[in-house]
Amino acid sequence: MMYSKFAVLLSLLFAFNVALSSHAASTKLSRDVNYEKGLNWIKENNKWGKNAVVVNEFKEELDSAVGKKNAVWKVGWGITRSGKAYEVKWTPEGIFFTQISPVQAQRLGYEEYSTICTIK
Repeated sequence: MMYSKFAVLLSLLFAFNVALSSHAASTKLSRDVNYEKGLNWIKENNKWGKNAVVVNEFKEELDSAVGKKNAVWKVGWGITRSGKAYEVKWTPEGIFFTQISPVQAQRLGYEEYSTICTIK
């Protein structure tokens, strides 16, 4: 009788451990996908190309954002190929890109040739 209770307990612990590992892997995969999405976005949308200084700077800030709850980049309209400013948000739910007109961006404190990053 004692052996069967031990076996059940061991099975439950194993199942719990597998569930935790699966959740951690899923979270890491999601974070990796969002990281790549952010990095690809800056490579494709800056006006100087994928090897530009702004890409390296964004990558360093993105590296710092991994593991944090939130990060926000104010990307100036002089940096993007479209001539539009962007707000890039990193959250536990994903990474999001919002286009903002230069006039609105100026009102919100964006600078034409600047990327302002805040990480929390």
